[in-house]
Amino acid sequence: MFYVVLQLTRHLSRTNNSWLFAPSSLILANHYLPLNGALYAKARLGFYGRIMLINKHFRLSNFKLFIVLTILCMFEYSAFSILSMPYEELERNSDRYHPIVAYLFFIPTSLFCGILIVIFLKFLFKKNKGLSLTDIGIVDNSSPFSLGVIPFENISSITSITNSYVKFYRFMKFKTPELNINLRRRKKDANWWESKGLKGRLAKKFHTYTIPTRGFKDNQEKIVEAIRNHVEGRNIKVNTMDIEQIEKNFKAKRK
Repeated sequence: MFYVVLQLTRHLSRTNNSWLFAPSSLILANHYLPLNGALYAKARLGFYGRIMLINKHFRLSNFKLFIVLTILCMFEYSAFSILSMPYEELERNSDRYHPIVAYLFFIPTSLFCGILIVIFLKFLFKKNKGLSLTDIGIVDNSSPFSLGVIPFENISSITSITNSYVKFYRFMKFKTPELNINLRRRKKDANWWESKGLKGRLAKKFHTYTIPTRGFKDNQEKIVEAIRNHVEGRNIKVNTMDIEQIEKNFKAKRK
C-alpha cells in the first residue's frame, strides 16, 4: 500500500489547506520537515483508492511486543531441548514424556513457535503499528494478523469489553481488555471481504472482529472515548460490557 504523509506546522494549520490534495503540493509536503511540536496529519491511499486522512493514531508498546517474543523464544527453547535429547534418554524419562508423544507434540510446537518468532520479529520493525481512526474508517495494524482498513459503512456497532480475564491454574489471571467490532454482511461488500483473504472469511463467519487493547501504550478507556467521539453521527453504536459485573449479577440471580 502506498503511503503519503502530510506534515503541517502550526503556522500552516492556520491557513487555507485546500491545496494539500494537489499532487505537486503532496511532493513538497513529503519533503517538509516539521519543527518540534508541529501538528501533523497522515494520509494514505485506502481500499477505495482515495486519500485517507488519519485523525488519531494509537501506538503499540514495543516493550509488550518484546515480552511476547520472549515467551515464544522460551517455548521454542523448551521444545528444542526436549527434541535434542537422545532417544534412549527420552525412554528413561518415559514417565514424563513418552518418546513418540514427545516427537508428535514438540516437533509441530517447535515449528509453530519458530514461524511465529519470525513473523513477530518482522512486525516489530514495521512502521505505523497500532490503531488509526481515519475519515474512511478504522485501520487496525495492531498485530501481524490484523484486518487493516475497516470502513465505517461495514461497522454496525463497537463493544468495549472490560474486566475480562484469562485464568491460569487457580490463582493466576491476566486481564484481557478488547474491542469487538460488529460487522455487517452485505452483498455489496463482497469485494471487500474477498480482499481480506482468510482473515476476512473468519471475521465474516463470526460477524465480529476482535482487537485486543492490552498491547497499546494508551489504556482502553482513552481509546474507546476517542472512537466514540470519532464515530459520532455515523450511526455506529459504541457500547461497554463489564464481564466481571455481568458474572456478579448472574451469581446474584442464582442465589
